[in-house]
Amino acid sequence: MKIAVIIERSAPHRKRITHNLASIQRHQIQTFTSNSEDCKNTVTQALQALPDLVMICGGLSLSTCVINLLQDLRLDSKPVLSIHSAGTTNDFCKTYDNGGVTRTINQFEKGKLYPLDLIKITGPFKHRYALNMVTCGLGGNILRSVKNKERWLPESLNYHLSIMYWLLKYKSPKLRISVNSMTIKNHLFMAGFGNGKFAGNGLGICPQAELGNGSFAVTLIGKIGLFDFFKYYAKLRKAKLISKDPRGVYTSSHSTELEVLEGEMAIECDGQYFRSFEAGERLNIHSIPSAFSVVQN
Repeated sequence: MKIAVIIERSAPHRKRITHNLASIQRHQIQTFTSNSEDCKNTVTQALQALPDLVMICGGLSLSTCVINLLQDLRLDSKPVLSIHSAGTTNDFCKTYDNGGVTRTINQFEKGKLYPLDLIKITGPFKHRYALNMVTCGLGGNILRSVKNKERWLPESLNYHLSIMYWLLKYKSPKLRISVNSMTIKNHLFMAGFGNGKFAGNGLGICPQAELGNGSFAVTLIGKIGLFDFFKYYAKLRKAKLISKDPRGVYTSSHSTELEVLEGEMAIECDGQYFRSFEAGERLNIHSIPSAFSVVQN
């Protein structure tokens, strides 16, 4: 069996993973180090050996980069995937419990696999695939701020400071959202579309998300403030439904259309600021069922 392992250079557990892989002699294992900036070259090298299993070890930006490249290659036979946080703050791994590289290889040998769906975003731009979650509105503004804040602050603290800043300042756009048989025209603080449950350094925005069910979770949030954030913080950390607040809508869908009617809407995709949409612009979000197979742990 051929295994390609792509490890993020700055991953805290990189040495531990490399050491664990070195002890496995029964398979042909090639290890590559990469980051989201040069992952295209790394993926090309990794695929030259036609691996049966590709293990992605690192942050969500690296995982998403590899997924987008593999999906756009339109391979006749896709490798099986496993995704590991390697000590980073990879929110997808909070939903997908990978169990470590050694256990993953053991589970792969036993044929323990399940389908992995993707989320595809289309509109007046090059399409993009999301592994974990797409958020529109408040989440996009927060990510844009995080990238510009002081680098010496811890990432989680940067993110939470940005949340508090935007909850005090944010002016929500008026959107038209068509999901299932429902059309909503309203000012929304955030719309989340999740394959995984968590985003934003461990906040359970889409607690109703289920991996591999052929659809994505949809969470719509009306006007909220700083008090609401602290009030519901414990539930957000545990990915619990906030069921008694009418400002929140939880559902799931295979396809959704969004149009900005008034104002500006920023979008982030898997923890990376994507772009902003002005009034009159629209985008579509689709589920790509069973895009890959992943190892079940």
